[in-house]
Amino acid sequence: VNHALTTTPAWFMWFQYIFGHIAFLVVLAILIATSALLVCRARQAALRHRECVRWQGMLTVILTTGVFLVSYLPDMILHPLQNWKVISAPVSLLRAASFF
Repeated sequence: VNHALTTTPAWFMWFQYIFGHIAFLVVLAILIATSALLVCRARQAALRHRECVRWQGMLTVILTTGVFLVSYLPDMILHPLQNWKVISAPVSLLRAASFF
């Protein structure tokens, strides 16, 4: 089979593009919601025992969430561009190159 002659239907590329963004937004919403709930629960537990919330724990939760979201952005941008042949290098090579 000559893969150079096969093309992906346009509807499938749009479906993949839209579904990818929806899936990312769902992951984003779940991650932000659970992080916010975790921080609120920690604050409530600290207030219940008449103590202050430790900023190290809060900072850890917020930074972990932020680093995960920022690390996901290149994939979110490069994957649709590769499908429409705007870029010629594979996404995996560009992702690997961005970390070095």
